[in-house]
Amino acid sequence: MNIKTRKLSKRLWCLLIIVLMIVLWLAYQKMNQVVLIDSPGLKVIKSEHERISLFDPNGSVSTYEVVDVYVHGRKLQENDYSEMIYGRAANESSAYSQYTVRGVVVLDEKMFLLRTCYDTAMESDCRITRFYQKNGKLQLEPMDVGKNGGDLGFYDAGTEDWVRLYNDKGDMLLVRKKPYEVHNIGHAVYLLLIKNDVAIVFDRDDKAMVISAIDISTGKKLADYHIDIIRYESPYINGIDISDEATQWFTTNFEFKSAPVPSIELRPGRALQLKAAPAESSSS
Repeated sequence: MNIKTRKLSKRLWCLLIIVLMIVLWLAYQKMNQVVLIDSPGLKVIKSEHERISLFDPNGSVSTYEVVDVYVHGRKLQENDYSEMIYGRAANESSAYSQYTVRGVVVLDEKMFLLRTCYDTAMESDCRITRFYQKNGKLQLEPMDVGKNGGDLGFYDAGTEDWVRLYNDKGDMLLVRKKPYEVHNIGHAVYLLLIKNDVAIVFDRDDKAMVISAIDISTGKKLADYHIDIIRYESPYINGIDISDEATQWFTTNFEFKSAPVPSIELRPGRALQLKAAPAESSSS
C-alpha cells in the first residue's frame, strides 16, 4: 500500500467515524410530539426533545421544547415572528440575534398564548401574545406584561381552567382559558389555590407570612391572615411554582369563609406548630 492509498484510507476512516457519530447522535435524540391545536387553517405542535451528550461519560440528558405553528399549512418562521410580534423587518436581524418560541398555552381549539423571545448578545426581549382565529384569519393581541414581564413565562395555577403569569411590576395575572379573561390580582408571589373564583395567595419575608384571599374578578382583597414565622413553622417554598406541601398545609389548617364576613381562620381543633427552641450549647 503506497503513501497516497494510506492517506486516502485514513480520510475514509475519519469520515466514517464522523458519519457514525452523527448517526449515533440522531439515534440518541428522542422526540415526544403532541398536536395541541388542529383546526382548519391553524395547527400547533409541541415537541419535547431529549438529547444524550456523546461527550459526557455519564451520559447527561438535556431536554428542550419546540413549538411549531402552522397557518393554512405554512409553518411560521423567525421572520414571521419578527414582523408580527416585534414589528421588525426580517433584514433587521443579524447573525448575533434570533427569535425563539419559549412556551405555549392552549386556551381553546382556535386560541393560544405564545411566549417568544428576541435574543441578542446584550439582552433578551420576551413577550407573550394571544393568537386566535377570527373569520378564518389569524389575529394577534399582545398581553400587557410590561418590558420584562415575559421573562418569567407561564406557571401552573393548580387547575386546568387557569394559567398564571407575572408582569414587570410583580403583579400576578390569572388567565382564565374559557372564556378568555385576564385578571390582575395585585402584588403576590405565591399561589396556594383557586376556589370559587377566589385566589388564596401569600407573600413572605424573613419575619412574617401573609395569606390573603383575593376576589379574582375585582382584584379586591377579601381577607388576610398574618403568621409570625419566627415563632411558628411554615411550609418550605422553592421558587414560585405551586407547592403541594404548602397547599396541603393551608387546606389542613385553614379555611376561607365568605360569609357573614370574609375571613381566613384556623380550622376547629387546629393550631399552628411552634418552632422548636434552639438547643442550648453545653459548657465544659
